[in-house]
Amino acid sequence: MCSHGATISSTTRSNGWSSASASSCLNDGPWSPSLVPPGLSGEVASGEVVSGEVVSPEAGLGDFAKARELMAERARVERGSVFELPRATWDLGSMFFVAESMSEDPVEFEAATTSFVRSLRSGAPFAAAFMEQSSGYDVAGVSFPATPVGVEEITACLDSVAADIRVRRVEMRPKPLRPGYTGMVVAIGRAR
Repeated sequence: MCSHGATISSTTRSNGWSSASASSCLNDGPWSPSLVPPGLSGEVASGEVVSGEVVSPEAGLGDFAKARELMAERARVERGSVFELPRATWDLGSMFFVAESMSEDPVEFEAATTSFVRSLRSGAPFAAAFMEQSSGYDVAGVSFPATPVGVEEITACLDSVAADIRVRRVEMRPKPLRPGYTGMVVAIGRAR
């Protein structure tokens, strides 16, 4: 069991500017999330203009160099425990392959997921990704546990702490990158 690691990849406090981009699997039809939440477009305290522009170096979209520069200036990575996150602290959050990839215990998966969402202020948007039905993984000969979860378990877990939840399975084509899982699940929503 491992409860420590870099658990928040793009979460910012309200006194800073933040930007997020969503995976292309979220950008089809009614599933398209707003990258800048309502009420946050326009100028922020620093005088910069915030927009919903997607930044993608692969697609040649946006000013990727500027986005990296701003992220380096305004974000920091801290080692910590997902179980010890302060409540109602951040305006935006993302969590990728954390909650299901630290233990075989479904109770710990639920505790990690709810702790992540509860660390966000009410109404704050989030995105989270999970390895679907993972049986664990191996890195350099070291085995790591996982909790096998799917759309149903993830939705049930988020129902108590989030609103506007959208959960979608992402099929791995032509096949998963490694054995031991069946695909990925992406969830977006807003903290209650």
